[in-house]
Amino acid sequence: MEPREIIGLVLIGVGILDYVVGALIVVPQVKMETTKSKLRFALTTSSLLTIALGTFFLLGWIGPAA
Repeated sequence: MEPREIIGLVLIGVGILDYVVGALIVVPQVKMETTKSKLRFALTTSSLLTIALGTFFLLGWIGPAA
């Protein structure tokens, strides 16, 4: 397995884990509804960006040359 594939898989896993932990642990503890919606948006956006970055590494679009 090439380093770019390992980096890509790790980033995808971190993105998924970030969203799951945020959605199941962090957001339910917030009391204010407006803050919850902003926090959900921020968590979703950051997780999608991390997953996209991992996908780009996995496909070889960025990262160390093979």
